[in-house]
Amino acid sequence: MLTGKRFRLKTATVGIEKVDDERVAVLVPADIIIEVTGGPRPSDMRMVDVLWEGKALVMFLEDVQNRGEDVTEQRMPTALGKRRRVFHIPTAPALLFSSQNLTKGPLPPFPP
Repeated sequence: MLTGKRFRLKTATVGIEKVDDERVAVLVPADIIIEVTGGPRPSDMRMVDVLWEGKALVMFLEDVQNRGEDVTEQRMPTALGKRRRVFHIPTAPALLFSSQNLTKGPLPPFPP
Protein backbone atom coordinates (compact mmCIF):
# COMPACT_ATOMS: atom_id res chain seq x y z
CA MET A 1 0.00 0.00 0.00
CA LEU A 2 1.42 3.37 -1.01
CA THR A 3 -0.82 5.67 1.04
CA GLY A 4 1.32 8.08 3.06
CA LYS A 5 4.49 7.48 1.04
CA ARG A 6 6.40 10.36 -0.54
CA PHE A 7 8.15 10.19 -3.90
CA ARG A 8 10.62 12.52 -5.66
CA LEU A 9 9.88 12.45 -9.37
CA LYS A 10 13.00 11.80 -11.46
CA THR A 11 11.33 13.00 -14.67
CA ALA A 12 8.38 15.25 -15.44
CA THR A 13 5.14 13.27 -15.19
CA VAL A 14 1.53 13.89 -16.16
CA GLY A 15 -1.10 14.12 -13.45
CA ILE A 16 -4.83 14.77 -13.68
CA GLU A 17 -6.39 17.61 -11.69
CA LYS A 18 -10.11 18.26 -11.30
CA VAL A 19 -10.94 21.90 -12.13
CA ASP A 20 -14.58 23.03 -12.17
CA ASP A 21 -15.76 19.40 -12.42
CA GLU A 22 -13.54 18.78 -15.46
CA ARG A 23 -10.37 16.72 -15.61
CA VAL A 24 -7.32 18.69 -16.70
CA ALA A 25 -3.90 17.21 -17.47
CA VAL A 26 -1.05 18.95 -15.66
CA LEU A 27 2.68 18.35 -16.00
CA VAL A 28 4.32 17.75 -12.63
CA PRO A 29 7.97 18.78 -13.02
CA ALA A 30 10.98 16.62 -12.17
CA ASP A 31 12.62 16.88 -8.73
CA ILE A 32 9.27 17.58 -7.08
CA ILE A 33 8.07 15.61 -4.07
CA ILE A 34 4.55 14.23 -4.15
CA GLU A 35 2.68 12.37 -1.42
CA VAL A 36 0.35 9.48 -2.15
CA THR A 37 -2.92 10.12 -0.30
CA GLY A 38 -4.90 7.12 -1.52
CA GLY A 39 -5.05 4.17 -3.85
CA PRO A 40 -4.70 2.17 -5.82
CA ARG A 41 -8.44 2.24 -6.14
CA PRO A 42 -10.47 -0.97 -6.06
CA SER A 43 -12.37 0.14 -9.16
CA ASP A 44 -9.17 1.15 -11.00
CA MET A 45 -5.95 -0.40 -9.77
CA ARG A 46 -3.93 1.74 -12.19
CA MET A 47 -4.55 5.10 -10.45
CA VAL A 48 -3.43 6.70 -7.16
CA ASP A 49 -4.38 9.97 -5.50
CA VAL A 50 -1.47 12.31 -4.80
CA LEU A 51 -0.90 15.70 -3.24
CA TRP A 52 1.45 18.15 -4.99
CA GLU A 53 1.90 21.73 -3.72
CA GLY A 54 -1.53 21.59 -2.08
CA LYS A 55 -3.23 20.31 -5.23
CA ALA A 56 -5.05 16.99 -5.30
CA LEU A 57 -4.13 15.01 -8.41
CA VAL A 58 -4.62 11.54 -9.81
CA MET A 59 -1.60 9.82 -11.31
CA PHE A 60 -0.88 6.46 -12.84
CA LEU A 61 0.52 4.04 -10.28
CA GLU A 62 3.09 2.87 -12.83
CA ASP A 63 4.34 6.45 -13.34
CA VAL A 64 4.74 7.02 -9.60
CA GLN A 65 6.62 3.74 -9.13
CA ASN A 66 8.82 3.93 -12.24
CA ARG A 67 9.50 7.67 -12.38
CA GLY A 68 9.60 8.33 -8.66
CA GLU A 69 12.13 7.62 -5.95
CA ASP A 70 10.69 6.73 -2.54
CA VAL A 71 11.81 9.42 -0.07
CA THR A 72 9.36 8.60 2.70
CA GLU A 73 12.11 7.91 5.24
CA GLN A 74 14.14 10.99 4.29
CA ARG A 75 13.51 14.25 6.05
CA MET A 76 12.83 17.59 4.45
CA PRO A 77 15.98 19.74 3.86
CA THR A 78 15.04 22.21 6.62
CA ALA A 79 14.99 19.38 9.16
CA LEU A 80 18.45 18.01 8.37
CA GLY A 81 20.11 19.93 11.14
CA LYS A 82 20.77 23.04 9.10
CA ARG A 83 20.62 26.10 11.29
CA ARG A 84 18.11 28.74 10.41
CA ARG A 85 18.33 32.34 11.49
CA VAL A 86 15.39 33.46 13.56
CA PHE A 87 14.82 37.13 14.12
CA HIS A 88 12.83 38.44 17.02
CA ILE A 89 11.11 41.79 16.63
CA PRO A 90 10.90 43.33 20.10
CA THR A 91 7.80 45.39 19.38
CA ALA A 92 4.45 43.96 18.33
CA PRO A 93 3.53 45.09 14.78
CA ALA A 94 0.40 46.85 16.04
CA LEU A 95 2.51 49.12 18.25
CA LEU A 96 4.96 50.15 15.52
CA PHE A 97 2.65 52.77 14.08
CA SER A 98 0.49 53.64 17.07
CA SER A 99 0.67 56.36 19.65
CA GLN A 100 1.75 53.69 22.12
CA ASN A 101 5.09 53.26 20.33
CA LEU A 102 7.43 53.77 23.24
CA THR A 103 10.57 54.24 21.15
CA LYS A 104 9.30 57.58 19.72
CA GLY A 105 12.09 57.52 17.23
CA PRO A 106 13.36 55.47 14.33
CA LEU A 107 13.34 51.76 14.87
CA PRO A 108 16.70 50.05 15.48
CA PRO A 109 18.33 48.47 12.42
CA PHE A 110 17.33 44.92 11.57
CA PRO A 111 19.99 42.42 12.71
CA PRO A 112 22.14 40.93 9.92
